Amino acid sequence: MFPATLLHDTLNIPQIQTMSIPKHTIGEVFGGGIVYYLTPDSLHGLIAEIIDQGANISWYDAQDAVNFSNNYSADRKKITDWSIPTKNELNLLNAAKNADTVINLANGQYRSSTEWNYQQAWNQYFSSSGFQNYFE
Repeated sequence: MFPATLLHDTLNIPQIQTMSIPKHTIGEVFGGGIVYYLTPDSLHGLIAEIIDQGANISWYDAQDAVNFSNNYSADRKKITDWSIPTKNELNLLNAAKNADTVINLANGQYRSSTEWNYQQAWNQYFSSSGFQNYFE
């Protein structure tokens, strides 16, 4: 780095070269899945696995599906921080599905990680209505 200099009462501060940070796009294959939601700056977002983990399964089976590597694409197996989506993340995923993005999920009920009470969790119905409900 070059130091600042003073020349005839003028402080000259060298310009710092900033890295170009890549922006993402909806439908991009990235991080072991498909980008389905982006923040307004397109630098952060949410990714869905390419392989559907299954609709209409119990909450406990959903936990097992997330932890069983045979349920994942080859790129997904390289990532270790995947989890069952929250209620809000599932709602965003349903909206992406209904907007004809590359997300290809069956119509049906998907479990979230968001608890409704101590025995139940929220579900997302993947359909045009996008209905959410709680279920054991």
